[in-house]
Formats: sequence, structure tokens, C-alpha cells
Amino acid sequence: MADVMRSMVVVMLAAYAEGLSLTFWNNTYYTTEGNHPSLVTVDLETNESRTIHTQYDPEWSVWEGAALCNGVYVSTYITIADVGFFYVNTETSETKSFPTSPHYYTYACHPTPGFVYASTSWQTPSGDVYGLSVVDISTGVGKSIGNFTGNGNLNWAGFPNNFQFDFKSNTLWGSFPTSDKKGGYLLMLDLATGSQVAHYEYGVSGFQPYEMFPSTAAKGSFTGVMMDPSTMMQRVFYEFTLNNSTKTATPLRKIVSNWMYSWSLPPTICGNTAFAFKNVENLEAPTPHNVVITWDVVTGVQGPSISLKGIIPEKVDGGALVCSA
Repeated sequence: MADVMRSMVVVMLAAYAEGLSLTFWNNTYYTTEGNHPSLVTVDLETNESRTIHTQYDPEWSVWEGAALCNGVYVSTYITIADVGFFYVNTETSETKSFPTSPHYYTYACHPTPGFVYASTSWQTPSGDVYGLSVVDISTGVGKSIGNFTGNGNLNWAGFPNNFQFDFKSNTLWGSFPTSDKKGGYLLMLDLATGSQVAHYEYGVSGFQPYEMFPSTAAKGSFTGVMMDPSTMMQRVFYEFTLNNSTKTATPLRKIVSNWMYSWSLPPTICGNTAFAFKNVENLEAPTPHNVVITWDVVTGVQGPSISLKGIIPEKVDGGALVCSA
């Protein structure tokens, strides 16, 4: 039966994701054998996987954004003691980590080799500041490019999913809830100058922004997901149009999509397909993240799920997912 299910997964993925691979950090916190952090790449067309074993602290939690740039995987680790940046060279297996005072949330490849963009937060005496940095991969040191600004201190929902890069407009998008968490704002920073170039209010009452998909932006509209802050579980997929006169993101259509739930594990997008680790519905009894959900970011239609248990022989508790062609 296991072989039959494995064959079904192979056929489904080969048709659905030709030429795509998923790379992620395998935290494996829930194994009886102990923790064995590693980097895993899965070819969705051939169903072959490759594991790069590391010697890094098994207490690492790696759940946030990631990027794969010129064969180098970068992400953020969290421990009880510190937060830091790390990279893994997927060709040589070289791995290095650096504690950092700013917190990097999501990443994107920079046009200059050896550097990445990162959405970032800093702690200041007047409150947390959120913005854009360019990070030197070899040292983990980031240079601040610009910060998001709002009416007073910005609120943040605590999800790395709230930050996305858009290379059509060369901007970093940041979505922030209102103080009562019953609405939100969309802000944009220019990647070159760091200046804030847009400020819109989401025209959805009672919901706060969860994750937006700037790759769908065309003719003044885009798609994204809002969440009910009272339950933290209900998700609704929206298409928005940007009204430059009223500075609002007005909803055009919506689809209830509670299954589109990856908690604070940001999705990765290739073409029009989003991939994300499915989060457990029962937060009181968490289980490993070993199923990848997919959906079309233009239509909001759910695609096939990918069970990594049928592909990778090791136990899987994944985070910091990246897709690549």
C-alpha cells in the first residue's frame, strides 16, 4: 500500500509541478531518536530527495522565511538564547550561522551575488521598527535601507507572512493590523531607496491581513488572505483593487479558505502556485509539519497536498520552505 501511495504522489506531482523543487529546513523536533537538523531538497518531478546533514544546535527553531540564491540557502534560526542568520551552501554543504540583533523575517535574492534582501525588525526605546535590509551572506550583517512608517507605532500580528517582496514593482510589501485588530494597512518600500511609496487601508472590517500575493498585482488589483483575529483560524482569500483616490484596498471577491493555514510559516511561490507547510488545527497538541499544501494565488483554488512522509525516509518537521525551478 505504501508503494501504491508513493506512486500516486509521484504521478500527481510530476503533472502538477514539472521542473520544480522544494528546499526546506528539517527541524525534526518530534523524533524519538533525538533532533537531527538538516536541509532537504525534494524534486517534485522525479520524487527524489537530497539531505544535507548539519552539526548545528538541535535546539534551533527554523520556521520563518528563506531564500535560495545561486545555490546558497539562507534563513533565520531561533533559540532560547538568541536569534540569528544562517546559510547553507547546497553544493559544498558549508554551513555558518551568526547571531543578529535585528530579526530577519523573510528573504529575497539581491541582484548583487553574496547579498540578500530581508524584511527586518529592530527594537528601539520608542517601540519596534519594521523595515528593509540588505544582508551580507558571508557575515550575516545587514544594512538598513528603509523603514515602514504609519500613524504612530505600527502594530504587527507576529506573522512573517505579513512581509512579501515584489520584483515587478521593486517593492517590499508590509501588512499591519490596526490597533483593534479589526482591519489593517498595506505599506510598500522601494527596494532601491528604502522610501515608503504607498500606504493603503484594507477595506475589510473585522479581519486583519495575514498574507498578500504581490506577484498577482496587475491593473491595480492583487490577491491575498485575511484572518479572523478572534479565532486565529478562519481565513478568507480576497481579490483587492487599489483605489488611489481613497487610498484603500477594496475587496472585489472572496473565498472562505480555512485550509489555507500555515500559521507563521510563510508560503513560497513559483509561477502562480503557492506552497506552504500545513499547520495543525489543534494548537494544544502540535504535530510535525510534514504536509505541504498548495493553491493558485490568482484564483484561490486549492491544489493537491504533498505528504513528505511518502517521499523522505527520515522523520520530517519542516520550516523555511523555498520552491525553485
